Amino acid sequence: MDELMLAAAKDDHFEIIAFEQELQRHAKTEEEVFFPTAILIGEYLKLKPL
Repeated sequence: MDELMLAAAKDDHFEIIAFEQELQRHAKTEEEVFFPTAILIGEYLKLKPL
């Protein structure tokens, strides 16, 4: 992704820069919110009696 940003900045492709920034934001949200939430729900369901 760093190479993409450098190439986009070099050639003034601001839409690619914006896309990459949004992609980074999305990845961070997945790592910090969605993945831990899925793990927590899975652990809860393991403990819940059927």
